[in-house]
Amino acid sequence: MGLVYFLWTNFKVLRNERLAKRTLVFGAFLILALLLILPLLPEEFPSAPIALAYMFVGRYVADKHQMTKMGIAASTGFAFHSNWRVFGLGLLCMLASVIIVAVPLVYLAFLRG
Repeated sequence: MGLVYFLWTNFKVLRNERLAKRTLVFGAFLILALLLILPLLPEEFPSAPIALAYMFVGRYVADKHQMTKMGIAASTGFAFHSNWRVFGLGLLCMLASVIIVAVPLVYLAFLRG
């Protein structure tokens, strides 16, 4: 969820409304698909491939459509955020992700008895 938030925010700052909207739509679709698929996977299914695919897609989108670190440093219109701000927002996104994923899974486990 944090990945979607950070990509969306960067597109908003870059004033690319089309890709900002696409990021939200595809991100919501991906999160919903994961919520529907995860309960159907076997217990021993490794989570690493899902996380790696998610990160790979996010990195690809950022590299292809957003500014590089050197581009930001060279620009006069953009600046870096503090590491503490990024860390704090990352923690909030992680907490939101846990809630969004864990609550439905716990509910499904409760229904199964």
